[in-house]
Amino acid sequence: MPDPIYFDMVKGPKGGWNELTLQQWLWWPARCFRVIAPEATNQGLNLFEQLVLGLCRARVPEALRQAALLGLDEKLVDTIQLQLRELGLLDGTLSVTPEGAETLRDAALDSGRLVTGYVFQDPFTGSLWDRFIEVENERYGQVERDGAATWIVRGAAGKERRHPTVLVDHPASQLPAPTPSDVSAAVRRHRRAIERWRQSRDADDGSSDRRRLEDTGDSASGARVGRVELLASTPVPCFVATYLYSRSSVPLPTSLLVADPFGLGASDRLLQQILDFADSDRSSPLARRLDSVLRKAHRTSYGEFREQARAFRLNAERRVEDEVGVDRRDLEAFPAMVRMEQAILESEALEDEQRFEQEMNAKHQARTALEAVLRSSLGKYSLAGIERYLDLPLSDRTREGMHRRLETLGQQIGLACPLPQHVSASMSFQRVRGITSDKQRVERAGVRDLFVINLLLALRDPAHPMRRAATQESALAQRVFDLADKCNPAAHGRVVSGARAGDVRRELYALVGLLVGSGDARKESV
Repeated sequence: MPDPIYFDMVKGPKGGWNELTLQQWLWWPARCFRVIAPEATNQGLNLFEQLVLGLCRARVPEALRQAALLGLDEKLVDTIQLQLRELGLLDGTLSVTPEGAETLRDAALDSGRLVTGYVFQDPFTGSLWDRFIEVENERYGQVERDGAATWIVRGAAGKERRHPTVLVDHPASQLPAPTPSDVSAAVRRHRRAIERWRQSRDADDGSSDRRRLEDTGDSASGARVGRVELLASTPVPCFVATYLYSRSSVPLPTSLLVADPFGLGASDRLLQQILDFADSDRSSPLARRLDSVLRKAHRTSYGEFREQARAFRLNAERRVEDEVGVDRRDLEAFPAMVRMEQAILESEALEDEQRFEQEMNAKHQARTALEAVLRSSLGKYSLAGIERYLDLPLSDRTREGMHRRLETLGQQIGLACPLPQHVSASMSFQRVRGITSDKQRVERAGVRDLFVINLLLALRDPAHPMRRAATQESALAQRVFDLADKCNPAAHGRVVSGARAGDVRRELYALVGLLVGSGDARKESV
């Protein structure tokens, strides 16, 4: 068995260490593989399409000017712009859509350069973390051990500080090595995680560092695997440094956070894994240490803390059940509504900045729930063929033409017009076909896309929930998009929305009642 590697890449919190209510350093186990992998690549666009899309982002949308700058025929540029609009990368005004901006970010990484680094395998589940550390960016930790006691040494030479740590040993298990496809996906997801973290950090108003970053599935449609080589088929055991901390003097369930070992804020995934591990053996060094720091910081034991977290969740579940019915736990939106209620409950126990953060989190979860409500009906229906409703002549494939078409279709199921203008932003025949033919894209679709797809489904099914809801509320579209507008800033880590969490909560439940029925309505499995 090779000697373990200790990685110390975790960064200090914004505002420094002194503001933390509690702090406990951990060495968390992982299996690392040294690999040669390509940088994240994208083969969805050719060079000309990338250049045209980039010029549109630079506010040079005119085909004549683009043709002159690129040395291309104007008709070819017109054709490329039309294709980009049909792909949903440009809208009717030739502005770059969010999906187009994401595509450009991927294209910027398409150098094809091979890099050497580490990928990390979870020793408990065998899955790869969404992290990839290039060799030139690795930082090794300084560790001191004396029997069962372990310290991490940090700081510049001559000014080192020793922090006691808890080391969680590797489980005894035999796990398969990751495949080249697994490694490539992990590399790509790591790039996306960095980009999401930077966007969240740049959008932050500087008040807090409590940004959560969860590992996600590979959302890169069309990504190529490229050449990936494991430099050794046998993993090296390693430990990554992290720390548990809190900024709240109130021992609420979310007051306990854990730093992402790779410097990207707080990690919900790792925190849950740590708590589950401690729960499995309350006599373990980790559980005992958690009990110690919680008693010191919050005058509560670890067992009491977990019971309080359970009580908060049960209370939040009861609040959701009171609104939608006790028999509606099978709603796809139920978990997000519970998280919304938890955030509201915790905001009521906090003050100032932290209360504001929980209210923002509640609005974020409300948006997630709204998307889940709209997505829930899609599994009942075949999506094949609904794009024919948007198969317009080329001359009408503009944002205005698409909007007129959607209004006509909306009136057929009872929706009041005019529809919100952004209901048709970047929507097209090709975009609908792309979303409905790709399960991953359906799972990632936002409120606008989900609303349009449900509208198209309602045209051919008299029993569709949206058709039924429109008979009760003709302004359904306006209400859905008004709520989405209130929640969007919070969902993207911004705090500009002035909507109160309580108002968002009431409107969400009203829409849930319209779209899936209230608690006393007949039960529908969604």
